[in-house]
Amino acid sequence: MPLPSSKKQLNKLGDRIAVNEPPAKEDLQQLNAVLRAYQEILVTVEEQLSLIGLSSTSRVKTRSVLIEKLRREKGMALARVQDLAGARTVVEGGWTKQDELVELLKAHFNRWTGVPTKVVDRRIIPSHGYRAVHLIVFPDGVPVEIQIRTQMQNFWAQIVEGLADRWGRGVRYGESPQNGHLPAEGVIHRDGSPVSRQRVIDDLRRVAGQIAGIEQAEREIESMVNTPLPPLEGRIANSLGREIKDLDADAARFYLRLRVTFKRAVN
Repeated sequence: MPLPSSKKQLNKLGDRIAVNEPPAKEDLQQLNAVLRAYQEILVTVEEQLSLIGLSSTSRVKTRSVLIEKLRREKGMALARVQDLAGARTVVEGGWTKQDELVELLKAHFNRWTGVPTKVVDRRIIPSHGYRAVHLIVFPDGVPVEIQIRTQMQNFWAQIVEGLADRWGRGVRYGESPQNGHLPAEGVIHRDGSPVSRQRVIDDLRRVAGQIAGIEQAEREIESMVNTPLPPLEGRIANSLGREIKDLDADAARFYLRLRVTFKRAVN
């Protein structure tokens, strides 16, 4: 289902909403129609994910959250908001499984939409500790975001999202929590002294980097384990820079040379 407004109309709508407080009634009605269209498009994306055996959660940004985004990110074009509608799936495993699923989904949605899928790797460029891989797919030319998270990435994100609901949404975008000097409820040091909200957020962002380091190391180890070594003859030939025709003869020849070299070194 295409959107009820052209890109030009959407951008003008976003510009008006970003500067008018409160937004005009007509603009809110138009925005509601756009959000309903995004919801219908998102349903088709969920159906495609289901066809390849993936379960997902999804959401269209609420009107209030979208308005907040347009006002926070000055000059943001409404038609270019890629996460207005989004689905999320969590892989059982680390970065290797995440990479495999990215390739699977890219191929599937490239065929289905006829438009190349855009990949945003938040593991390489994290957002204030947040890491995942985002795919932007384009059913009917409309951008829809699919978040692919590992279990650890998802666990971390859920904690931060829960705290952002209590301490201010700005936490998700690198801002300090509201009243950051106040004690974090239910969190204390070993000696019983309180821990501030700001300290909790700082620790979470530091932990995010440690999680990423572990998951990246796991992927490198898995790659080494799953990469078969070339035959011994091939490795020797590569080392010598020539073909090996008779390994036994070469071994005998080099053994004699090693004995001579060893004797000279001893003498």
